[in-house]
Amino acid sequence: MAKERITEVAEMLHSPDKAVRLAAADRVKELISLTLTLEEKRLALQAAAGEWGSRSPPEISATFVLLALSHFSPESSSTTVELFGRFSGKARAVTVEMLASHGDAEAAKAYLLLARRWTSQGLMPEVSIDAFARSKEAVNVLIPALIEFVGHIGLKEWIYSFFLEAMEKALVAECDLTPVAEAVVGAYRPIREQIQAMQGPPGGDWPWEDQYAEIRCEATLLIDIMGYLPGEAVVEILQDALGSNDPLLPFLASLGLLRHGYAVPADVFYAVASNPETRIRLYRALALIGRLELFPAEFASHEALAESNMVDWLVFPTELGRPPHEIELMEIFTNITGQLNYYLFRFRTYEPHWSARDGWMAGLSGPFEISKPPPADVGEHTFSSFTHWDEKTPRGHFEAILGSSKPARG
Repeated sequence: MAKERITEVAEMLHSPDKAVRLAAADRVKELISLTLTLEEKRLALQAAAGEWGSRSPPEISATFVLLALSHFSPESSSTTVELFGRFSGKARAVTVEMLASHGDAEAAKAYLLLARRWTSQGLMPEVSIDAFARSKEAVNVLIPALIEFVGHIGLKEWIYSFFLEAMEKALVAECDLTPVAEAVVGAYRPIREQIQAMQGPPGGDWPWEDQYAEIRCEATLLIDIMGYLPGEAVVEILQDALGSNDPLLPFLASLGLLRHGYAVPADVFYAVASNPETRIRLYRALALIGRLELFPAEFASHEALAESNMVDWLVFPTELGRPPHEIELMEIFTNITGQLNYYLFRFRTYEPHWSARDGWMAGLSGPFEISKPPPADVGEHTFSSFTHWDEKTPRGHFEAILGSSKPARG
């Protein structure tokens, strides 16, 4: 029966008749909802590793992997590892995604087997493994075993992200984090020299130049992780980062030092809060840990946080990808019940940014509940359609943006 179900559909997918091939592809998708025997899973993995020509449905290799691993069995690990190198690129990515989605210790062990067998050959896909951080058992398997792969350019970002996710969820209590700390400190030290050499004065455009922006991403991720790791070397780096001209570094370092039980000078919090890029992030982070008394009162107003909320939305890669060079509050609108305020801004960038040609554009931040301090999750309807400021009246911009806005990003 097993051979009939899987082998038959695989044979149909090689048929010269397009209708037969399409019917077979639909049949594979139907099988995904069923519980397969171990023999069927083995046959599906073999099919995923087969030769599929241009006449076959697109990514049929990945579909067979999905079929085999939808109900993961540890007994399938050896076959998966053995055939992995013959899967399509998409199928290899699906393999890792499926293992991470199962998220248990056995799936984590299978991921390690894949990494140890195929990383050196450049076949491990660059996909997130954060889903493993839902399980304490998987975390215990993967930390610190993944340290051996942080030198791999394609994997280290995802490994660091997994470390941070597991630490933020407090799933690492049973793990020995000393080796992780040593690896992260070792990875950061050469980066520290580079970012110090590349930084300019506060307020310049240098954080958004491609060369610095790339290294900034790794540096901030490592500093964020160090906030959860033990050791004097970690504290030394965090304290050093407080003096950086890049506002993201002292922001993350200050939070890390608080977790380690160290005091952070008030002028550091002032500098972080004075920068619109990091102001709302600091407010949210301190609110989350119940330390809002450390947030500078000067920047705790609805107006100041609305400005930062707008900038925080604009720096997202799919929007401006950086803070605007100028931003101005133009008008405040109150909803019909008189309970909520929305803050309408105009902003612009300078050349050579792609949006400079558009001049002043409109954006909306809010809502803010008038009678209460801003909550940590403010900005449900913060949005911009990048409409020219002169195209509408302020109320016209408000109504248009509110009508097209979507819930804020998670």
